[in-house]
Parts: sequence; structure tokens; C-alpha cells
Amino acid sequence: MSTADRIPSSQDACLDSDRFRLSLLDAADEPLYARIYTDPAMMENVGPIQSGEEAKQGFDRLCSLNGCRPFRYLYWKIACKSSGSTVGIAALMKNKGADAAELGMMVLPEWQARGVAKELVPLLVEHRLKHCQVGNVVTRHLPSNLAGAQVMQGLGFSRVWGEDSPDWIRWEYLPVPSIQ
Repeated sequence: MSTADRIPSSQDACLDSDRFRLSLLDAADEPLYARIYTDPAMMENVGPIQSGEEAKQGFDRLCSLNGCRPFRYLYWKIACKSSGSTVGIAALMKNKGADAAELGMMVLPEWQARGVAKELVPLLVEHRLKHCQVGNVVTRHLPSNLAGAQVMQGLGFSRVWGEDSPDWIRWEYLPVPSIQ
């Protein structure tokens, strides 16, 4: 990977919605990452809880690749524009060998059920269409995450039947082809 490929693209650096600003994670965001990935309540519907050392290693690895070209990982801190409060983390990750990006979002408890995903998922899908050179967006959640299923269905994602495992329910968003 060349030095130029390691410089985050300005188109990825910040994304804005009506209420939120997404900025690429950097070294100052390690406490947020650790708070999320080591918290049993936050990880309940996501996956295994990480130890403090696992979270640090994961964060360091992520920051070394975050926003680099060609696209592989984009992790953003979500902040409320009006208050500056930290809301959580959003991500797009390229699936190896597939024409897809996986979308993930971890919203802090104090911001859950406040329409964060409903507002930001369309922004991230649009960003993927314009800048990430992948054909579709996929997402997954644990079967216990009923709110996740409602959000995905409400935003136009389709459940991918036959690809579920006991651990995950998968969804995809395919762009509607334009008619010329």
C-alpha cells in the first residue's frame, strides 16, 4: 500500500445529516471504542465482549486502515451537531471477495430509540453508492435484536433468506437500477 493510499479521502472525513456529524475515528476516540466493545449491555445484540487489550488492539488495527484507499474500512464517530455529545460509532466495511459493504452501527444507550439509525443509514447507503465502489450494502444482527430488524425493514433493506445462521440475521440493500 502506497503512502497516498493511506491518506484518508476528504470525501470520507466528515458526513453530515440534519442532526448528526460523522467524522473518521482517530486516536482520540479510543475511549469511545473501548467503552462500546467492552460493555456487556452494548454487545448483547452484537457479538462477543472484548477485553480491554482486545479492544485496544482492534482499535489500533482499525485506525491504521480507516479511510484508506482502496476502500476497506470506514469507521466514524457519531456526534450530535447541536450539543456536541458523542452518540456512537458507524462503519462501512468492504466484504472480501464480494461486491458489498457491510454497514454497522453502535449507538450509546442514552441515544438509543431516538432515530439515529433511521437518519444515518440512508446517508451511509448514499455514501457507499457515490464513493465506495461496491454494488450493495449488507448488514446483520443477532436474532435477539428485534429493534435492528424493524429499522432495516423500515429503511428498505430485504432479509436474505437462507443465509441466516443461528448467530445472525442478514439484510441487504440493493440499489434500484436507473432507467435511462
